Amino acid sequence: LSGNGTKWCLVLVIYWKCQLVSRLTSSAEVSRPRSSTDTVS
Repeated sequence: LSGNGTKWCLVLVIYWKCQLVSRLTSSAEVSRPRSSTDTVS
């Protein structure tokens, strides 16, 4: 069970990081336009 809990913890951390990166990317995109390859989600 502890291994499964660790897995979910990592999933939540990765999800949180993805959300943070997407926010930073979208805010950066407002400042300057980026190529479509950089904004692939």
